[in-house]
Amino acid sequence: MTIYGEFDSQFRKKPALWRMLVISLSAAIVSSILVSVYVGVAIAAVGRSHNPDGAAWILYSPPVMLPGFLFESASATLRLFPIAVSGAALLIGAILSFFWPAKSTLATQMFLGIQAVGFLTFGAIAPAAAALLMRMQRIRSWRDVVIEAAIIVIALVLLVAAERKTVGMLANLVSVHSPSRRFGLWLVRQAVPFGLLAGVAFAAGGLATALAVAAMLVVTLLENLARTPASRFQQLRDIEMREAAASLPILAILLLAGSIWLFGLAPLRPDRAVIYQRGGTPELGTLEEARRAGALERPLPRESVIRIRWSR
Repeated sequence: MTIYGEFDSQFRKKPALWRMLVISLSAAIVSSILVSVYVGVAIAAVGRSHNPDGAAWILYSPPVMLPGFLFESASATLRLFPIAVSGAALLIGAILSFFWPAKSTLATQMFLGIQAVGFLTFGAIAPAAAALLMRMQRIRSWRDVVIEAAIIVIALVLLVAAERKTVGMLANLVSVHSPSRRFGLWLVRQAVPFGLLAGVAFAAGGLATALAVAAMLVVTLLENLARTPASRFQQLRDIEMREAAASLPILAILLLAGSIWLFGLAPLRPDRAVIYQRGGTPELGTLEEARRAGALERPLPRESVIRIRWSR
């Protein structure tokens, strides 16, 4: 029985690593854009309801999630919204995305799995991490800290479950008994795609996004190295993923180019926001113009950690 099993495994079709990398990177880009648009629309709607009459609708959804601007530009009454409401909604969205009864093709299953990871990382962990970074100097409400920490913990637990399910699915196609083999698959599916997005976000000022990706990578790597996954029998079609590897990058490039053209991505293109005045037409303006048009409050300057008193 072992001989036939080894013979079948030797000549069985296997997914190419470069195609797996292309699909994972495309799914990561699409998930970051979807999260950014969702949070941007939610902040615009709630911000408009809290602002005085005559204030404009402001939509700012950069291609890589930068939650820092959301907290710095919104008023103090809105700073909890991206955490409690948006974080919980994207946790549910990640669960639905991962367990959605989609086609039994390898590309579809991988795309939905990476998309769920992106929802958890960019939509739940990153905003919560941004809020915690803002509260490091002075904690005014422990309730907010507990909510943010709870969302991060729940997201990390879901990330472990998602990674375990994905590796169990891949065990039907490739050998995952060796830790080095699991590390290679993790490198292609998680580290390279999300690491690139984290680098872009960090260069554009998104420290919280980079920290969220780092936490996700550490947790999923430990999950891969700590235990040998149990093989989950699942009949999959289109193992070679040729059509998906050719079409998904086109979708990701179109969405990325449209998002950069519309909202910018410093330093490649100046950051801009969509400004809509009641009775007018949507216009593109700078972030400073968006703050003034939307009656957004400027944050108070943070206290310096190192206080220099020149008089002394």
